[in-house]
Amino acid sequence: MGRIIWTKEVISQELKKIEANGEPLNSKYMEKNHRKVWDGSFRQFGNWKNTIEQVFGYDYEKQVLSYVRWSKEKLIKELLTVKENGEPINVVYMIAHHYKIVDMANNHFGSYPKLVEAAGINYNDVRIDHDGSRAFGIKFENLVRNMFNILNLRYKYHASYDGCIPDFSDPDIGLWLDAKLTGWTLSLPDKEKQLRRYMQKCNNLIIIYLKGEPPKYLENKYPKLDFMVIDKYYPQLKSIDRVDIINSFIRLKSDVRKFEKKQAPGPGVSLSSSFPKVDLTGKRFNRLTVVEYVGRKNGEPYWKCICDCGNEHITRHQSLKKGHVSSCGCISAEKRIAHNASMIGKRFGRLKVIEHVGKEGRYEKFKCVCDCGNIIITERNRLKNGTTKSCGCFQRERARECNLGNIHRKH
Repeated sequence: MGRIIWTKEVISQELKKIEANGEPLNSKYMEKNHRKVWDGSFRQFGNWKNTIEQVFGYDYEKQVLSYVRWSKEKLIKELLTVKENGEPINVVYMIAHHYKIVDMANNHFGSYPKLVEAAGINYNDVRIDHDGSRAFGIKFENLVRNMFNILNLRYKYHASYDGCIPDFSDPDIGLWLDAKLTGWTLSLPDKEKQLRRYMQKCNNLIIIYLKGEPPKYLENKYPKLDFMVIDKYYPQLKSIDRVDIINSFIRLKSDVRKFEKKQAPGPGVSLSSSFPKVDLTGKRFNRLTVVEYVGRKNGEPYWKCICDCGNEHITRHQSLKKGHVSSCGCISAEKRIAHNASMIGKRFGRLKVIEHVGKEGRYEKFKCVCDCGNIIITERNRLKNGTTKSCGCFQRERARECNLGNIHRKH
């Protein structure tokens, strides 16, 4: 490889890669870990502050120097504070509620377990909850494997490619698939390192996840990377009448949710989580099966549901509990179709309904044949309330009779 000329453009590209990897951008860290970039920036931009502000547009004092405060001593102190507050310090809980500590532990100690050990805590004493989460991940992977077999998708399982072992793969087209319990897992530094290794070996990598939105920046950063929530497979499973597999995923998601709730701290500890007291995950309400909690709007919990017809529907907690909603809307649509079908063949005065022609605004319209042979299109409500009884011939006959009566009276 030739000698790199550290122009402004090259320095900008390198810095953006470093930032995308989650590394700090303060001068002390860069001098120690990326000396050539650091040296080149002084030649091109004058000083480190100018470099950061021109490349990223950051306020250096507020957004970059904050990294300096995360020393090893500071991390140990913060971890012990979390523990003293009665909160669990297993990695699952810490990622969800104190992500910055986990992130900085990877930078300063190499991993979160090493931070725990440095704080004088035996990591094996706190990792039991992590093992439980890992068990859920293995169960999810096995469910995905079973689903692929049922759908006749013959991927290789745990095949090795130069030290990389994806969960599923198709070597003929260079497609790899990995099953992850949560989509956000890949935002962790050690997971992203694994991701980069995979990207070098395959043509396309698909992450299949059960819950938790994946970080958007990863798809932009890795064009060969795609994410797919397991729900996307539900229509295929329904089409072959394997709702039992869908229910297995829904039950697993509910179990994971209950497991995560058990990791919640005791009284007096404030959390940003607003998960409802009553978990509806996996429960059925008429045609709706609750899949996951999606958040609150104006203080009211909302849930994502899968309807028996295959559609997704998001609705309020109370609407489900009180029976105000029973489907995605398909029940109302079916009733409307049945009602319209029941109109065919009925007589209203001289008109016989022969066809439903659609809806215009709020009104259903029907084609009718009159006893005189004319065809008209009119609204259902006009037929039912007696406003329309003929194509107009009845009114014309009445008018003619009235005219003849008037003539006879004159003579």
